[in-house]
Amino acid sequence: MRGDAPATLTPVEPTAFDKLVLCGLMGAGKSTVGAELAARLGWVLRDSDAEIEAATGETVAALAASRGVEAMHDLELAALVDALADRRACVVAAAASVADRPELATVLAGAGTVVVVLDATPEILAARFRSRHHRPTFGREPIDLLRDQAARRLAPLEAVATLVVDAGTAPPGVVAGSVIADLDALGRCPARAAGS
Repeated sequence: MRGDAPATLTPVEPTAFDKLVLCGLMGAGKSTVGAELAARLGWVLRDSDAEIEAATGETVAALAASRGVEAMHDLELAALVDALADRRACVVAAAASVADRPELATVLAGAGTVVVVLDATPEILAARFRSRHHRPTFGREPIDLLRDQAARRLAPLEAVATLVVDAGTAPPGVVAGSVIADLDALGRCPARAAGS
């Protein structure tokens, strides 16, 4: 965890939430950690990439090529907004590009929302990135792309984060456990899922 991570804040009193938004760079593990968290909490998983691909029939890489990067990013922001409007308790795996949008803080400002940034070095992420073909590379080497994105995106994400968690080398289940334990230490309590 970074030394300036918001997890060092002392909570005033326990507060419940029913939206857990996972943010981070491409390859940080938002989908896999999100699935673990949704299973543990008994919540719905809203995965932006999966939902966009199901709706359009194209991968995000294909969408970037066919419609352009900005159009793809518009779809990714819309997927986040739609997930936050869901009346169910949800874990939301947000697209990395939402960090570039000036309206990010407003979109994530709901009282029942916590934002968790999954943090890993560009070097670790580049190794994961090379093994996945659904992500756009925009014609660049993954390590260069991820370093540029880290420089641009991590600060805005951390500015809206409730928690920053190291997601570098631990398995998704361990990272999910850290998220739950750290949120508990901050006094952030997940709302009970319907029927639980």
